[in-house]
Amino acid sequence: MPKLAIALDLGTSGFRGQAIDLDEKGRIITTAITTRHPLPGANVIDHLHFALEVGIHVAHMVIVSAVNHVIDALEIEKDQVIRMAVCGNPIQLSLFQEIEIRDLAYAGKQKLESIGVVPPARDAQIVKASQIDGLDLAPDIDILIPPAVQHEIGADALAMMIQTGMLEKEEIAIVTDYGTNAEMALVAKGIVYTGSTAAGPALEGQQIEHGLLALPGAISDVEFVPDESRTRTASAAIDKPMEGRLKTRILNTDMSARTGDTVNPNSGEVLEKGELSAVGITGTGVVGLISQGLISKLIRIPRIRTFDSEIHLPDGITFTEDDLAEAGKAIGSVRAGHITLCKEAGLGMEDIETAYMSGASGTYVDALKAREVGLIPAGVRKIYQVGNTSLAMARDIVLDVDNLWKMKAIADDLKKHHCMFAASKVFEKVFILELSYWTEGMPLAQYQRFLAKYGMPALTEVESLPEVIKTVDRDIPELGYKGLRIIPDIGEQKVFAFEACIGDEACVSVCPERALTMESVDDQFQVTVDLALCDGVACRRCERACTEKCFDLVKLFTANAKRPGWDPEDIDRTMLPALKRVPGLKSVWILSAEDFKSVFQKEQEAEERSLLGLGKVVNTGVKKVLASQRVYVALTTMAFDWGCHATLVLKKGDEMVGEEVRDETRLAELSTRKDVWFMHKNFVIYKDKITFPQDIVKKVCHFEIPCLPAGFCIPDNDLRKHYSIIFATPSMLGDIFLKNRYCAGVDEKGTGTILVGVQLP
Repeated sequence: MPKLAIALDLGTSGFRGQAIDLDEKGRIITTAITTRHPLPGANVIDHLHFALEVGIHVAHMVIVSAVNHVIDALEIEKDQVIRMAVCGNPIQLSLFQEIEIRDLAYAGKQKLESIGVVPPARDAQIVKASQIDGLDLAPDIDILIPPAVQHEIGADALAMMIQTGMLEKEEIAIVTDYGTNAEMALVAKGIVYTGSTAAGPALEGQQIEHGLLALPGAISDVEFVPDESRTRTASAAIDKPMEGRLKTRILNTDMSARTGDTVNPNSGEVLEKGELSAVGITGTGVVGLISQGLISKLIRIPRIRTFDSEIHLPDGITFTEDDLAEAGKAIGSVRAGHITLCKEAGLGMEDIETAYMSGASGTYVDALKAREVGLIPAGVRKIYQVGNTSLAMARDIVLDVDNLWKMKAIADDLKKHHCMFAASKVFEKVFILELSYWTEGMPLAQYQRFLAKYGMPALTEVESLPEVIKTVDRDIPELGYKGLRIIPDIGEQKVFAFEACIGDEACVSVCPERALTMESVDDQFQVTVDLALCDGVACRRCERACTEKCFDLVKLFTANAKRPGWDPEDIDRTMLPALKRVPGLKSVWILSAEDFKSVFQKEQEAEERSLLGLGKVVNTGVKKVLASQRVYVALTTMAFDWGCHATLVLKKGDEMVGEEVRDETRLAELSTRKDVWFMHKNFVIYKDKITFPQDIVKKVCHFEIPCLPAGFCIPDNDLRKHYSIIFATPSMLGDIFLKNRYCAGVDEKGTGTILVGVQLP
């Protein structure tokens, strides 16, 4: 049987995967890419915010569902896969692994200690697929996780430095991933200065009215060709836009640039037909357009100098002043980052000899045009365009596992200095200047005077042409013998009917990304959200626009997923009889949609209470069940068999340091060990894993109530081939709420509630 592997890049703007034949010397079979990230929001801060609002398990399951889509699109036999490597920034990898993320969301040691957060070790590791909840691969295959240098410098940034070879050269060089987070690293005198700026998705074509990622049909470059006859007769002293036309380049299905239409920028009139039609403009096209707009004087920042203040491109695509402002903020944040790193290193911008450009935008953009608008330090002598280094790193790791440990060795030995731009006064001052330049039209000379006043590195004038070395033609150089697969609909859809909704679609009409739809079903108005299109909790225009103030975005996010396949009523017809047959389950009900949030809130309240004064109790089990596609409430009696699984565990960070043991044989064995302390007759603490008893007293640890496999539930049909069935025990607050809502007349002494969830794989 062939041995296959999968390389996966979990990018902030989308996922990219490749299937690799290990028996054929690493021959690439297929490449699959998504057109968006599956989580709501435009950047990692939005993704973090979403996970904190709805729970990490909900975010994890959305990400893993998207990963499963990518794996399916690779069109390989999954039982032939023996390992998979993933690469990405710390936030994406943490959500994929479902480990602690609050240390990435909050700054400061005291803050983290006050909320009981122990940052996990984000080191190189190999885990089994069974440890990644919901991953649709054989449970025993290896998942290779690369290291982070520290929690701010992720595997993707490390990959960028390794793949370019810049760490092995004696030069002052800067590498930048021109994406949503714009990770960058400056190498000087053996020290690596790193940073990451929330450039936003404009550099990848998003948040631009007709923008899109680097996909077939996207305008990837623009060139202004002046009308020579008019240019010769025009007075050079007259500061007015030049007459001329715009030539476009468009990506084809192989992601190579081909000729697009040539148009009049004032009207969009086609002056010369090209090979391909355009469906939008990507970030590289935006950079090219701004560069050519400045040269032709069609743009005088912050204005577009056409009769309707828009630049017209082929096929009805336009570029507006709002687009110019969005792109300017992204460009400005990158340049501010470069200046900040130079200040940290005690260098001038002119000292940088070489620039490396990675990512899709860094590959397809015209490097000289990028330099003209400020994306590359003007004085560099060499520019390398190196492609998607994160996917390349994942591919190297999965081909040879030793590369994972080599990557770890580099991470351990790296002399690093990370600058958190969010807390940097240097970045703050420079970015304000960039905003003034791009959105208010501050003259560049005035910008330079302010830099001198603040003692910042000066901007270098664009003079001699640097050497441009394009090491790849595409961001993903090899697509495989089966070619490229594009996944346009990666978003999970959630559906909810708000009780007081009057169906006026006020929420739908204000959604800037058209992520919402509404339909009338059984005298209710159901709202559907596409998570991948939604701008997330940072937007919430839908909530503000709601006439009856009943719209609750978090409630919608945590509602049942709308998925193809089994209809909810079909699941009910299978599950309800199966649950009612279980000994010790007295009654069973479907958890109503309106009670989802109430149960979630009860568990949040219970978390803040201590167990015997020893630490917080986190009910991860109930949260996982509530993230299921169908949830049932069941009333248990004393006859219910809980099995041998632990219903309570003690954790320090993400490591289990104590657990309830229900197996009598194992209890007897543990009672003879000296490294075990019995906190209760069947609750053990492993003393070698914690500083005992100090960690308990100081409440460094926390208790978790996990979800458990519902092996007691045996459906009549093949439901288990398509779904997994889990259950969890609610807290006392949740139990009281559920009994009051569902168990009137059947509740009696010795009964309790459980929640049973049916999950898609």
